[in-house]
Amino acid sequence: TLVGQDYSGFAEGTLTVEASVTDVAGNTATSSDTIVKDTLADISVDFDGFGDEYYNSAEVSNGALVGTVTNV
Repeated sequence: TLVGQDYSGFAEGTLTVEASVTDVAGNTATSSDTIVKDTLADISVDFDGFGDEYYNSAEVSNGALVGTVTNV
């Protein structure tokens, strides 16, 4: 686990972490793992235009704006 670090400089997407250690006897062990950095939220917005997909002045002023945010 890597905590207390600033990872803001890493790009979005798949990141690979690799480690290699050698003990006093000369034995080497390596390991790697991948993680996904995804700090972008999925946002969807729908405007209720009363079903006809056209918006007149009455619909715009009385319509409902509905949306969701996920992966936050």
